[in-house]
Amino acid sequence: MNKKIATEIVIGIILIVTVLISSIIWLDGKKNKFKLSQQQLTNSSQTSQPIDKQKAPLQSQNVADQEKFSAIDKLCQQNSVQEFGKIDSNKDILVYETECIIKLYPNNGTDSLIRYYVRDAEGTFNKKIYSVLNEEGFGGGTYGEIKGFQGDKIKIHRIKNGNDSVVIDVSGNESSLTSDEQSYNFSVSLSPNKKFLVKVGSSENSSTSEIKTNHVQVKNIENNDVRDYDFSKQGLNGVYAAGWSINSDSVYIAGGMWEFSAPAKLWKIDILNKSIKEYGGLDDLVFPITIFPNENVAFARSNEGFNEYKNSKVNLYQIDLINGDKKVVANEDAISSFNYMAKIGNNLFFLVSKEGIDSQQLEKLDLKTGKISKLFDGPIRIHNYLANGLIVLQDNSEFSIFFVDSEKKNVIGKGGDIGMRVPTGSKEYVSNIVGWIKN
Repeated sequence: MNKKIATEIVIGIILIVTVLISSIIWLDGKKNKFKLSQQQLTNSSQTSQPIDKQKAPLQSQNVADQEKFSAIDKLCQQNSVQEFGKIDSNKDILVYETECIIKLYPNNGTDSLIRYYVRDAEGTFNKKIYSVLNEEGFGGGTYGEIKGFQGDKIKIHRIKNGNDSVVIDVSGNESSLTSDEQSYNFSVSLSPNKKFLVKVGSSENSSTSEIKTNHVQVKNIENNDVRDYDFSKQGLNGVYAAGWSINSDSVYIAGGMWEFSAPAKLWKIDILNKSIKEYGGLDDLVFPITIFPNENVAFARSNEGFNEYKNSKVNLYQIDLINGDKKVVANEDAISSFNYMAKIGNNLFFLVSKEGIDSQQLEKLDLKTGKISKLFDGPIRIHNYLANGLIVLQDNSEFSIFFVDSEKKNVIGKGGDIGMRVPTGSKEYVSNIVGWIKN
């Protein structure tokens, strides 16, 4: 064997040994890595839940003081809403929703992280109370609503499992609704003195299976005395509980519907005498009637038809809830006017759409002088208001709380354009106002 062949054999042996040693080291590493992965998986299964099964904490746990949703919150790359302060349950609390679109599907559906926050008007605290992953939401999805007779509970409907929902309080603690609070499919309202309950909607007789539409029931909570009222003649126009008198001796029931420009209807149920009074002379007015029972007045606009391209004269009527008299207190030349009214002191705030304006603008009517002044140009939308002088509005893409007395705004956060969903890009935006919890 010559030297050249011998050298090649030696080199070949060295290469084979090197490969064998590398393989042994690689296999040993994989084995250790597999053991570590199994250990991590075991530890993970003992300490956390899948992100789509996050549940509200037990009543003994306070989400406002602890990070309960850090696992799914990390799915959003830009968490723009900052938490601060401590929840003050003695103040009026605004509940609002944010959305962070994590994934956009070809069908325009999304995976979104939905979070719920509470804050006060002045901005002394802002706290996250719930997070949920809304997967493949399209044409609907997770949403929250204020529930309970006291208006102090938040029910969050989650898209994941159809009827899946959770009820929490303002601190994020798990709560529940009573059977009365859950019953009826339209509205439930507790009287100011907390002695009477009015339920409006459809009900079914368990023995005859008869379904009553536009059914109103008034219940005395103290003695369980129940009185039923039939408003079935309203048909598709429906009825709803519009408000209680300040001393709880009567409840106002209103009727009508946007789509049909239905004539406004208004009744007063005397709780003690169990009688009904219908307010007449409202056929030339249209839904909705906005009632301010503490001041014994209501407002409704005239039926002047609707043309989405041209202005027309619209009269605003004030109705005296004691004697039923009505009078014109203002008029507007607009496509649509006197919508989403809020009465604060002697001023009436409302939205108006006029020819040449892309969307609604906010105006104020001084009821003493009859003078109308413009506050903000559109696009704008009123989401909610409180009689103590606060209006929650969306001005372009910015959500804010408007203080009527000072005409100043306290910004809640940035959202999407009015009528549009929030932008994509894994960034948190304010998406909806759930409502006020009043204290």
